[in-house]
Amino acid sequence: MCVWRVEDEEERDDLGVKLAAEQAVTLCYARPARPPLWPYNLFCMIHAPDALTVRQTVDELRTRHDVIHLPHAVLISTRRYTQRGARYGYRHD
Repeated sequence: MCVWRVEDEEERDDLGVKLAAEQAVTLCYARPARPPLWPYNLFCMIHAPDALTVRQTVDELRTRHDVIHLPHAVLISTRRYTQRGARYGYRHD
């Protein structure tokens, strides 16, 4: 996952739309930042076979969308879990 701090809400939304349209991006969404520990407000999921490929993809996206100036962080998963869609009415006791 790559996270960005985009101060301007309109710029954040514009970037989010552009990133969401990228083939490498499987999920993109905005959430409020939680300063001072978590300043990021734009989240972008990128799946790749290894961490190097993720970082290269992020660098390409930063260059292509001219956001080199924005603070960001790349968070690499160390474990993969099976994703499931929402299960309504499911109870786990």
